[in-house]
Amino acid sequence: MEFEPNSGWLWLVPALAVGAVDWWSVAADRPIWEEKAKPLVMVALIGGCVWVGVEPSWLTAWIVGGLVFGLIGDVLLLPRIDNFIGGLAAFLIGHMSFLVGLLVAYPPSATLWIGVAIGVVLMVGMGRRVLGGVKGSSLVVPVAAYMAAVSALVVVGWGTGQWLVGIGATLFAASDGLLGVDRFVTGRHDRRVVVHILYHLGQILIVAGVVAL
Repeated sequence: MEFEPNSGWLWLVPALAVGAVDWWSVAADRPIWEEKAKPLVMVALIGGCVWVGVEPSWLTAWIVGGLVFGLIGDVLLLPRIDNFIGGLAAFLIGHMSFLVGLLVAYPPSATLWIGVAIGVVLMVGMGRRVLGGVKGSSLVVPVAAYMAAVSALVVVGWGTGQWLVGIGATLFAASDGLLGVDRFVTGRHDRRVVVHILYHLGQILIVAGVVAL
């Protein structure tokens, strides 16, 4: 998909603007702003999908479904709520919605092998550390299942042949990996900012790769 400036890309403006507010709120430790801005990024992306449309048109429901569950996961993982299992479950359902839609909409392309290579690197680099951090706890199975879904999204994202989708899925997975390292291995405040930036850019690029322009 060629990136050509036209009015159809205006949906990016609110998503990036609210995203920037969220990144600032995390960096400046302003949880009140984070609670508003982070979910609003997903609302903007959902609105963009509905306004511009997705190609093919039936894929809209699957992409919007993934974004809606991402929105639910965002709310559940806000620091004030911090419902990790609920958030994990919501994001897992969202990943499955993306996966089913993309698998049916796009025949596998040669770029799938890029996704396989990236998925292996992410699993070895971050996935192993996260699983080591939850070893011996009740979170091993749900975290492992989620990591498998994230890795599958990277492979399927690249397999669509849409570079924006592949890059977006990769950033999304990297965000999840860093979040897991931060939560279960070593926590660092500045890492949360990177997690949010990668997460939002990942979602934005996935949407940019499928919108009907």
